[in-house]
Amino acid sequence: ININNKKTELIKILDKYRSKDGSNWDCIIPVSGGKDSTYQVIQMLNLKMNPLCIIATTCHLSSIGRKNIENLKNLGVDCIDLYQIHWPAPPVAVETWIEAMIEEYQEGKITAIGISNFNRTQMQRAYAALTNEGVQLTSNQVEYNLLNRNIENNGLLKHCHDAGVSVLAYSPLSMGVLTGKYTAEKPPLGIRSRRYNPKFLAKITPLLSLLKQI
Repeated sequence: ININNKKTELIKILDKYRSKDGSNWDCIIPVSGGKDSTYQVIQMLNLKMNPLCIIATTCHLSSIGRKNIENLKNLGVDCIDLYQIHWPAPPVAVETWIEAMIEEYQEGKITAIGISNFNRTQMQRAYAALTNEGVQLTSNQVEYNLLNRNIENNGLLKHCHDAGVSVLAYSPLSMGVLTGKYTAEKPPLGIRSRRYNPKFLAKITPLLSLLKQI
């Protein structure tokens, strides 16, 4: 998000969320270290004045370590509550990511370690590497909504539950499609149009109609 163009609108949205006791703030920290992102707004809202607020973000291997110090300064906090590895990103071994995260955890820059977009095998490797160091894997952030229920069928959801790992669902409204905003006559533009084309939107019309009734 380029907040220079939508800063006022974004602040209103986030401030309303906070007024409704919203406490989980998932912000995007750019690998480049730039400041053109939502965490500028989060900093302006002084979220850490509320001890109940939880700041979560994802990271790439290049942003772990030295660059994370810069990210902490930009966020205006001393510690990130939940730091998640954004992608397993082979050929880099899962254990390499975890080793770097553990260093940040031991230095007190991270309260909890999570992962994102890890399949069952990758999650198990991350879980084992953390367990060996006496650290709990907190969460696995994956796409999960009525149009994408893969984690129910491939065993990942059950595996997370059995291991005590929380599932954080991203895109719960399927990029806005489940809101009924888009139709076969009015499909989304840009990259979303590839996935949610008119033919697909026509197919899910009964589901969207039912959601409106609910």
